[in-house]
Amino acid sequence: MLLLPEFPENRKSDPKRQGELRVYNKLARSGVTGLSVYGAKANPESPEMDFTLWLQKEGRFSLEVKAGQYTFEDGRWVLHSVNGPEAVDSPVLQARDSAMTFRDAVKESLGRKVFVFAVVIFPDMDPDQDIIQQAARYKVHPIFGTGELGDQLLAIAGSQEIFMPPTGSHIQEEAELFIPGVRYPVGTEVRRTERAAPSDDMDILARQVVIQSAGVVNIYTTGEQA
Repeated sequence: MLLLPEFPENRKSDPKRQGELRVYNKLARSGVTGLSVYGAKANPESPEMDFTLWLQKEGRFSLEVKAGQYTFEDGRWVLHSVNGPEAVDSPVLQARDSAMTFRDAVKESLGRKVFVFAVVIFPDMDPDQDIIQQAARYKVHPIFGTGELGDQLLAIAGSQEIFMPPTGSHIQEEAELFIPGVRYPVGTEVRRTERAAPSDDMDILARQVVIQSAGVVNIYTTGEQA
């Protein structure tokens, strides 16, 4: 996978960016074909999106990374740190909103109606049923840990059929919305991955993704925001 830009040097030692750095490195070693843009913005006023990602012939993704330990209790999200519990905004809603921002940017600039998988990654956590239920409510795919991240994203892409999975040309055109002048090797030949049942040695978190992804609907087609 091609990752742009390079992970900023001043963020590599930032404790708050360690989860993003781990995901960046996992994507770099994933072996999947596509492009990931780190820290993209749809416009100067919009929030930064952690990872805007295209898997060629598979799907488009928005990945939000939330390092640390989170719980959803009594209707609110809580981050547990060395300073104690702290109420925070919903990571699930942030992931959903980032995916919709990605989707809308492509539609408004290129007139292309696409579907974007919303993914929230908790790299420091084991699966949490309360969080899984919240994510399902808003059509967001949770990933716990980083495991074989490429396989987990492919599992999410395989959980439903989507209209117009990205070709090399699509990736080139859409990535330029976020990084002007970017060059993606549009001639790369890729076959859509054959879907198979998870093997015994597949990371348990990847299996979790397959299970929890079942029934997730296309937010573009339905027009629903939950």
